[in-house]
Amino acid sequence: MKTKLYLFLFFVFLAIAGVLVGLILDRLVNNGIFSDLSVASELVWSAEIPKTQEERNKYSEKWRLFITSGNFNFYNAKVFNDEEGYRFEIQRPILEVKNETLYGRDLNYYLLFYNFDKYVSSEPLTDEDVDPIIDMMILDSLILQYANEYFGLNLDELIFNTVDKDITLRNFFIEQYRDKIYALFLENISAEAITVWFEGDFLNNTLTSDVAKNIAFTKIKEVYDKLNANTRNSLEFYVDYLATDSDIINQLNHPVQKLYLKINTTKENISFEDSKITNALFGLGEGDVSHILLGKAKDSSGNLKDSYYIFFKVNSRSMLPKYTNLSQLEKNLPEELKSNLDQYKKLFRL
Repeated sequence: MKTKLYLFLFFVFLAIAGVLVGLILDRLVNNGIFSDLSVASELVWSAEIPKTQEERNKYSEKWRLFITSGNFNFYNAKVFNDEEGYRFEIQRPILEVKNETLYGRDLNYYLLFYNFDKYVSSEPLTDEDVDPIIDMMILDSLILQYANEYFGLNLDELIFNTVDKDITLRNFFIEQYRDKIYALFLENISAEAITVWFEGDFLNNTLTSDVAKNIAFTKIKEVYDKLNANTRNSLEFYVDYLATDSDIINQLNHPVQKLYLKINTTKENISFEDSKITNALFGLGEGDVSHILLGKAKDSSGNLKDSYYIFFKVNSRSMLPKYTNLSQLEKNLPEELKSNLDQYKKLFRL
């Protein structure tokens, strides 16, 4: 009888958590900040502990026993997550966001709260499971850092840049400043990309699509492997290698200017026609290198089709003021924030 009661309470908890998560995700989407698909870095996946099916089964069994033990509630789940139930190495650094390092412990907590069923299951986690969580972690860190810079929030070790920070207290301050930061700033990214095209009128070659695609992948993979052997290099360092390659020049007839992209923009102003590529970029932390991605572009008929391979290296994540002049600020500032208009004028020197 007790077991049935505990299971009933557990499923009630999950239902309530699901509603809360839905509301939070909806707010993030409406703010134009949430990424629904991206590519977690190798730093993230290297921190995962259960890598084989046997290891995942043992991991999931720990959680099953805890859930049915009679001690299950959210507070105890957080403690258990730190002591026995963690899926990612607690002290492993996995993300850099401006002045903060985020750790496996942070990811464990976010997954516990936002994707509980998959987190405790014996199924493999995928990019689609983890990437939205990575986006949230990055944005929450930026909220705290901009609250510190513009509103004087004290970022001490209790809530910032430590493995053993008080996550509950941290979340209190994030929620206290979230609406203000979203109202005043836009998410910005500085990054580089190597791109090798295999479709496009500008290539002007006689290769079949499959042959061109194979050449493009082979060439970008060579550069990708070189970068991974020395991640301190800028991607621009490798452009000459591609620009002098005989397959790039003689077979693909690839324009040199299309091999390299320098990106410094907000998400609203990104120029990729393929939204999955945009989301992949904004799912990376500072210093992260994406996987090699297959991108789509519009053909002469306006249809999206597979056209290029690309990978990114992110240099910085930040936020930029939404308003660049006083009339914009006065016209667009939400009503609930207008009582502090003079303060915001000073902040942005308008």
